[in-house]
Amino acid sequence: MPNKEPLFRFVLNHSQELIIRYDSYGFINYVNQKAMDTLGYTGEELQGLYIGELLKGVYCMVDNHVAFADQYRDKEEIETVIYRKNQTCFPVVMTSTSIIYEGEVAFFCMLMDMTNYKESIRAGEAVHTGERFLRCQCDS
Repeated sequence: MPNKEPLFRFVLNHSQELIIRYDSYGFINYVNQKAMDTLGYTGEELQGLYIGELLKGVYCMVDNHVAFADQYRDKEEIETVIYRKNQTCFPVVMTSTSIIYEGEVAFFCMLMDMTNYKESIRAGEAVHTGERFLRCQCDS
């Protein structure tokens, strides 16, 4: 079977989601290009960084291993913010999963930037409200 790693790396690096892989101690060991571009870090700067530095308050340490903070433990999706290198933040919806890879547990979080989505919703609501107002004006 041919090596499919280049294909998977291509897909990961062209995803619209920020994808971060970290180990059981919470140290980042992979980020896709979208994450680097959006967060303003290089891959080298993110390598070995504690995941909780980006997602403050989402993670904690339990018995020397990373875990979700109590308020996030049973959630399939987490609405939170992620911090850029310049310490500004933006809203994300995060999902997380894990897999045994090369004999160790690899954790992944996939984050969707909600900034443009929320702005689109607000703009759509404003247009909808404006249309309703115009329709009411014309009907009277």
